Order: sequence, then C-alpha cells, then structure tokens
Amino acid sequence: MMKIKFFLNTLCVFIAIVLFSPKSFGQSTDTLKYKFDFQIGGQRKRGVFSQTVLRATANAKIENKKLILNNQSSYTYTEANGFNIADDWHLRTIATLKLNSTTRLLPVFGYKYLKNVLYRITNTNRVFTGLRINPVRQHKDFYFVFGAGYELSHYTDEIFVNSSLVSSQRDFTLGFLNLAGKHQLRKNKILLEYDFSFVQSFEEAKDFAFWFTSGVSIPFGKHLFIGVNYDYRFRNVHLIDIPNINDLLIFNLRFNIAN
Repeated sequence: MMKIKFFLNTLCVFIAIVLFSPKSFGQSTDTLKYKFDFQIGGQRKRGVFSQTVLRATANAKIENKKLILNNQSSYTYTEANGFNIADDWHLRTIATLKLNSTTRLLPVFGYKYLKNVLYRITNTNRVFTGLRINPVRQHKDFYFVFGAGYELSHYTDEIFVNSSLVSSQRDFTLGFLNLAGKHQLRKNKILLEYDFSFVQSFEEAKDFAFWFTSGVSIPFGKHLFIGVNYDYRFRNVHLIDIPNINDLLIFNLRFNIAN
C-alpha cells in the first residue's frame, strides 16, 4: 500500500510553492521575473508483478537584473511486489550571477542534497561552483555548466564495486558538466525539456556517474499540461548488488505560473 509519508511530503512541496509565490515578495516590478512549476505523476501495475510508482516535483525560478535563483525539488516513491525500492529526495539550488545584460558566460554557485534507497544513500551533500555558458543568445534556456565541487555521502553499507574504498562514508572533490535545454515545438504546442549531468571524482578515476532526464509536455489551457518524463541513471562506482543502469518512465500532470 502507498505510504502516508508520500502524501505528506508532496503536500509540503505544494505548500512551499504557495508560500513562496510572487505575492510573498510584495508588489511585483518590471525587473522581477518568476516561474513556478509543480508536477505529479506515476504508474501502477497489479498481478504477478505488482508495482506502484509516484513522483512529485516542484521547480522555482526567480530572476532580476543581477541574479537568477533556481530551486529544483523532487520526491520519488516506488514499491515493487511489496518491497519499497525508492523513497527518495533530490534537492538542488543554483544561484547564477548576471554580470551584465549581454554576457553569455556567467558564474554559478550551488548546493545539492540527495537521498536514494536504491543506491543505499542515506544522504549526500554537495557544494559546487562553476561557469554557465549560453551558446545561443536567443535561447537562454539552452546552456552548459561546468565546474568543480566537494561531496560528502553516507551509505548504509561499505563495500563498493570498482573501488578500493571500504567505508560507509565517501568524500571527495569532483568535476562536473551539465547540459540543459527547453524548446517549444509545433508553434508552442509541445514543450521539450532535457537535462544531462556528468560527475567525475578527482579521488578515483573509476568513480563517475551520469544522469539524463527528459520530458515532453502538451498544454491544456494556460497553466495546465500533461506529459511524460524519462529518467536514466548510470553509476560506475556503487555498492554491491546494484546494477549500473536504472531508469524510470513517468506520466504526469503539470501546473505552472509565470510572468
């Protein structure tokens, strides 16, 4: 059965969107731009192989003349044949400084928190800094980010594949590359989004991972969308008995507001 915890966590995400809506900032100005996006979706199977999958995401973007603040939050719950295989959080906050109105090379600073049952991650805390490049001036939602950071992770076990480290704690400096984009297709009738991240540990050459997400949404009215999202993860260093590749396909309902 579905856990009550999922509904409580999802409700907290939704309340956060309401509390931090543009009205919370007082009277809007011409220099302030915002976008808030909430999605919920899943799938269910019953029979010899039973499965329940639910995911809720909340994304917020606030922008003025000098600063862009992005916050991405997601919660995933998966139960297969009575076993809980996902009860996961992924939170990421990125601040981007705009040096002037024409530059396409921008400094970024960020923080990431991750909890993942499948990879037996109790918690991951990562801080990072880098540069964001907008290669096409007319498409600000298509960009590269590269840089370096530091990660501290705690696991429920201590023996890893492709690693000589035997410990339930892993901490290391890292390099990363991120490619993301949004595109309107068929005269704004279809929204295509994608995000690719690659992370490489500076401590172990074999410790790397990449994460690809993509989604297609079709609008119904001004603020409501239906769509599908695909999530693909590969990790080369992980605890024993975990496959390198894991993916997830989610059908969702989406609501957003923006100016």
